[in-house]
Amino acid sequence: MSYAPTARGTAAGKLAVTSDALHSPQAAALSGSATVVTIAPIGVNFGTQKVGVASAPVVVTLTNHGVSGLSISQIGMTGGNAGDFSQSNNCGGALGAGKSCTIYAVFQPTAKGARSADLSITDNGGASPQAIPMAGFGQ
Repeated sequence: MSYAPTARGTAAGKLAVTSDALHSPQAAALSGSATVVTIAPIGVNFGTQKVGVASAPVVVTLTNHGVSGLSISQIGMTGGNAGDFSQSNNCGGALGAGKSCTIYAVFQPTAKGARSADLSITDNGGASPQAIPMAGFGQ
């Protein structure tokens, strides 16, 4: 069985199995959520970085696979150590059908030890907001 959505949003259905068993047919509810957005990579580990020193930027690509424009309302860092991570991007407020934009993520730890946050993207592409885990270690 597979799920191959043709439009964004949620979908629901039912799987019915007919047999010679008692209480046939048996049914199971199915649901799924389709998005027209992909983000690559799906996570970033910056490794070890000296406290107070910014890492080289890591490129994260946001792609709109839809047939209409994608409205982007927010891109930012969230989570426990969000202040240790930053981003800049060329996405703007809209991304055309079949287009991609680039987000540059940077890690600049403010303390020693493990640090983490999420790059959060809020849009109308389904399954929003998307959260891409960011991790690094301050030394």
